[in-house]
Amino acid sequence: MNLYKVILIASGLLFSLYSGAQQKQSYTILKDGQPIVSTQCSAALNNIIIDSYRFSDTRRTIKVVNEAGAYLYDVILFSGQELKAQYGKQISPLNKLQSAGSQICELVLFSDGALKVKTCK
Repeated sequence: MNLYKVILIASGLLFSLYSGAQQKQSYTILKDGQPIVSTQCSAALNNIIIDSYRFSDTRRTIKVVNEAGAYLYDVILFSGQELKAQYGKQISPLNKLQSAGSQICELVLFSDGALKVKTCK
């Protein structure tokens, strides 16, 4: 009976690791040009409609600052075309068609985990 439990738990762990590796990435987070993992930022990004800030033709860099305005990191949104090529995902109608003429995008990450748009056009 104990061997059965061990096998079941091991199978579950392997499945979790495999599932996590297969997760589709639509952005990356960089600090000083190096990739980082920010669970707080990732969770906050899941609560906004990120496709409305994504360009169809090129990647978009979004600066993330804290409440005091200090730089935290950059979120690099992959382009709609990249997501379509890599995952077969249709380009969202929320994507901006082109990057030409766009302005800087800046988000504020609050201590409670809320993420709000400061400037983004």
